[in-house]
Amino acid sequence: MDANELNAEARTERDGMELLLFYLGDECYGIDILRVKEVIPCPPMTQVPHSHPSVSGVIQLRGAPLTVVDLKKAIGDGKSLREDINGSVIITEYLEGRQGFLVTRVDRIIHCSNGEFRDSPPGTGETHYIEKVARVDEDLIQVLNMEKILAKVLPTAGRVSQVA
Repeated sequence: MDANELNAEARTERDGMELLLFYLGDECYGIDILRVKEVIPCPPMTQVPHSHPSVSGVIQLRGAPLTVVDLKKAIGDGKSLREDINGSVIITEYLEGRQGFLVTRVDRIIHCSNGEFRDSPPGTGETHYIEKVARVDEDLIQVLNMEKILAKVLPTAGRVSQVA
């Protein structure tokens, strides 16, 4: 765990956290705002042969390639968002790298105190990606475990191979 993760964990335990709310279809989800670098409209993507089925493609962001993951498909929630040209890409930083997540739309940033969070519901199984839930303005916000999603979709993310 690096210094940013330790600071984020200490902040969360003390104050709660700020979440960027977004939608996958009609379902509302949240992501820790400290991991979000920017949000952009969905640009054209280049397909990557033999990539994970949840990888929508690669985009060029300020001259650097960036993998974009279709978040709805990655969590096993139905059809791909790839055809939704009105979607947004949330650029994040996890596992020592940057990646994009394709979502239906981005809503707003909220602050949730620790008392508003509950652990993920029992019985969701080992393959679920919901880390916590919170009730905000009559909506159930599902906070996703993005590291778990990335470990499934981009298993080599954050690792550098060494060449002899």
